[in-house]
Amino acid sequence: MRRKKLTVIVVVVVVVALILSIGGYLISDFGKSSSTKDIAKKVDSKKIVQETNVKKDKSGNKNEVVIKKDANANDVAKFTNDYLSKVVSDSNDKVVRVSFVQNNKQVQNAVIYKDLKSSSGNVKYSLRIQNGFLPINRFIEVIVDTTDPSKNTVSAFGKNLKYSNEKKLFYGVVNSSDEQKIKDSIIVK
Repeated sequence: MRRKKLTVIVVVVVVVALILSIGGYLISDFGKSSSTKDIAKKVDSKKIVQETNVKKDKSGNKNEVVIKKDANANDVAKFTNDYLSKVVSDSNDKVVRVSFVQNNKQVQNAVIYKDLKSSSGNVKYSLRIQNGFLPINRFIEVIVDTTDPSKNTVSAFGKNLKYSNEKKLFYGVVNSSDEQKIKDSIIVK
C-alpha cells in the first residue's frame, strides 16, 4: 500500500513538472516572432552557424549568430546576406538587430527597420543598415513595398541610391554611422 502511494506521488510530481515546463516554454516564447527565431534554419547554415541567440526587448529582437571558426569568408558573406534578406521577408518584428560573431569578434552588424513610411505616407519600405568599409560608413539597402519598385526613386542624405533589378532593392553607402539620421534622411518617391 505504501509503495502504491509513493508511486502515485512520483507520477503526479513528474506530470506536474512536465506541465510546468511546457507551460514555461510556451510563456517564454509568447510574443516572440517564430520566423526570426528560425531564420538561420531556413537558409543554408549547416556549415556556417554554430549557434543563434534571440533576445527580445522594447526596441525589437536582438539576434546573435555565432559563425563556426572554420567557415570561409565567401560562405560567411553569402550566408549573412541570405539571412538578412530572410529577416526582411519573414520576420514579424518592426526592428531587428543582428550581430554576426566569429572567433569572438564581430564580423558584421546589421539593423533592419520594417514597415517604414515615406514622408508622403503612401509608400511603405524596409531599411537595412550594415557596417561599411570604414567605421563612419554604413551600407544601406531599401526595399520598397510596391509591385514595381523600379518606378520609385530613393535617396539618402540627398544622394540617389542605385537600384538592383536582380534583387529588387535600392542600395548605397552613406557617410554616417547614426542610425536615426540615416532613417530620417531616406526619401522614397
